[in-house]
Amino acid sequence: METLRTDRLIFTSWEAVSANELFEIYGDPEVTRLLGDGAFDASIDESENRRVGYAQQMHNLTATQTGQGFGIWPVRLASNNQLVGTMMLKPLPDGDGLLTNDIEVGWHLRRSSWGQGLATEAGQLLIQRAFDHGIETVYAVMYKENTASQKVARRLGMTHVGSTAAYYGTRVELFKIDATTSNNEKRTS
Repeated sequence: METLRTDRLIFTSWEAVSANELFEIYGDPEVTRLLGDGAFDASIDESENRRVGYAQQMHNLTATQTGQGFGIWPVRLASNNQLVGTMMLKPLPDGDGLLTNDIEVGWHLRRSSWGQGLATEAGQLLIQRAFDHGIETVYAVMYKENTASQKVARRLGMTHVGSTAAYYGTRVELFKIDATTSNNEKRTS
């Protein structure tokens, strides 16, 4: 497996993550309240099921989307190997769960990692990865109440497009960044 890194983060494999580590993130209702249906993992077994599910999704993405750079990665701090969360670059599902051609960058971080710029740092890597693999536009979606993630999207250079019900079967705020816009901003910055 290709190793992705930033200055502070290492993207790793799901086989290297324990259910206990995942439970520290997804067992926290403050972390999960604005993700999906808001349900948190009530037990280590539920976190193990999540870990296995993410590993299967990662396998499916790499097997069916060869050459696209997609994935769902557990992310650790390089300094101490602590699992800080999950990062994703993958096709967005429509309201029925069918994958669209729209590519999403996303992040779930443990509460103790909030406010440190880690989602922005990892998101920059994944957006550049998408552009390097020929993806022209990358999207991010989040609930209207998730103002912290909206701030991350803006720090990533993403533009708020508006509200939509086109993805995940729910109404979300949609942000996007285009490769041409991103490249122009880099040249003028």
